[in-house]
Amino acid sequence: KLKIAPVLKSNAYGHGLIEVVQILDRQNAPFFCVDSLHEAYRLQKAGIKTPILIMGYINPANLQVKRLPFAYAIYNLEVAEVLNKYQPEAAVHIKVDTGMHRLGVPLTELEQFITQVQQLPNLKIEGLMSHFASAKSVQDPLFKKQVQNYKKALQIAKKCGLNPKWRHISATEA
Repeated sequence: KLKIAPVLKSNAYGHGLIEVVQILDRQNAPFFCVDSLHEAYRLQKAGIKTPILIMGYINPANLQVKRLPFAYAIYNLEVAEVLNKYQPEAAVHIKVDTGMHRLGVPLTELEQFITQVQQLPNLKIEGLMSHFASAKSVQDPLFKKQVQNYKKALQIAKKCGLNPKWRHISATEA
């Protein structure tokens, strides 16, 4: 069943993070996506009840201060290990690089990465995600290649015994 998780990064794309999220919080979204720990804190301070997924980079030192109620996109073992130690029971979404080449686990390393994360007892792998480099047209060769690569990532996850609850790939244009 398709569900939509609103992406609210960059002040809800300039529309006002708190103003937008106060409306969306009543819509039963599975979670809200933000880019930073700062944005997640702003939502928490505003009393938002919908779960929050932080998709961008987080300095591992910031995860060691106190227990946080957020989910995290992970794409390197260092952050995964810090989450395992300091944020027990944290939900994580593994971010796969399907062709954008900004953040994400390369397909060639995905099986090993999933296996390593599965060995961290305090993490719950909830999602497998990626980011389109371009989504202007479904005919774009890069778009098509990224869809193929994401399907490969899902096959790798299945091979590792992982059946993530959330499977998501998109971009602002999409």
